[in-house]
Amino acid sequence: MDWTLRAALRTRALWLLVFTEFCFWGIGSYLVIAHQIKYAEDIGYSSALAASVFALFGIVSIGGQLCSSVSDKIGREGTLTIAAVLSIGALIALMSAQGSHQPWLLYAYAIGSGFSTGLFSPNIIVGTADIFRGRNIGFISALLLTGVGIGGAIGPWLGGYIYDVSGSYNTAFIIAMAAYGIGCVSFWLAAPRNAEKLRAKILPLRTKS
Repeated sequence: MDWTLRAALRTRALWLLVFTEFCFWGIGSYLVIAHQIKYAEDIGYSSALAASVFALFGIVSIGGQLCSSVSDKIGREGTLTIAAVLSIGALIALMSAQGSHQPWLLYAYAIGSGFSTGLFSPNIIVGTADIFRGRNIGFISALLLTGVGIGGAIGPWLGGYIYDVSGSYNTAFIIAMAAYGIGCVSFWLAAPRNAEKLRAKILPLRTKS
């Protein structure tokens, strides 16, 4: 029996997945991506160098996507945990670059962050499919984009606001790190590993109703 959109909307798991996207992509990644070049310029790097370094982000993210099949071995939650740890570590590297004499820290950030987002993106879709598999999975997965969209509107604005008020991105980046951690916890609570239990609990009730 397939999940209907109505049945999925009634589950805690779906909204936890939406919240995971809100935190990880919207507040975490989009906040930093929107301001990373400005941050690099503020600590002494040219915009051209900063842009070339951060171009690595997109390239390395492809590698993360190619490695996402590791989730078949270590689980969706374990894979997303690796992505969250890499994202937090990458931001620590970026925040540690306090002068133009440490370009390797920018490279470390770009590589770590790019790989982690590449690892995250297919993993959450597969995790969603584990829980809500069936002919309506496309519609259900599309709901996750609401989390990305709302977070993507808030994250960059929040980063800019904090910078305007404090003159520093440090607080904004700490918020982004917290968002990665919270998003990871949310995904564990959504529990793709327990997909069959949720299916057995909810779908028989739909049959009786």
